[in-house]
Amino acid sequence: MLLFQMAVHAGEKMGKNGLKDTDSIATPIVSGTTHWSKSSGDLIAFKEGRRHSFEYGRYGNPTMKVLEDKISALERAESTLVTSSGMNAIVATLLALVPPGAGHVVTTTECYSEARAFIRDKLSKMGIKVTFVELNDMETLKAVLDQGDVTLFYTDCPTNPHLKCIDIKLVAELCHRKGALVCIDSTLASTINQKPLTIGADIVVHSATKYIAGHHDVSSYTRSHVFS
Repeated sequence: MLLFQMAVHAGEKMGKNGLKDTDSIATPIVSGTTHWSKSSGDLIAFKEGRRHSFEYGRYGNPTMKVLEDKISALERAESTLVTSSGMNAIVATLLALVPPGAGHVVTTTECYSEARAFIRDKLSKMGIKVTFVELNDMETLKAVLDQGDVTLFYTDCPTNPHLKCIDIKLVAELCHRKGALVCIDSTLASTINQKPLTIGADIVVHSATKYIAGHHDVSSYTRSHVFS
């Protein structure tokens, strides 16, 4: 019951000193790209980090902030960033955390095909080492990690489309011993069935047009990656 209450109420402002006070039960959709301050003092406080507000759509949006806070609550995450597409979230995560010319990504032979293709075809052209392992071949994973240069491990759990699962807790333990991060695409589980951050993962990726939306009717502008 608590999980469902969080899904409904987490992140919601409901007129409580929000940027745009409202008594609407549903969070209003703020479509404007720019936001104003009531005074120069408020603007200065915002710029100095003493006042929370919004400035421009690229940096944040009140409606999207509610969604981000809601996903953070459901995932037990430190923060959430909503991006324009699922692949955007995956690409942004990989490019932000894996250094060109020095990074090493380990992924599984079975994971989302577009992510696998990006890792194989694009990251390798950036001087990033890529290694593929079978989903539950822990011995091979240990051998690769023993090289000491793995930056990040990435896979789906459950996998798309065959719904195979990996032991996230074990993988996280193995990777963290060698200083590698763990990123799990948890799209096909949703937060109802799995919370990777609570069992060792460092980053979680969702395509919110899938099960996390409930009815497969969310627009393509609401997908996310979640950070512990």
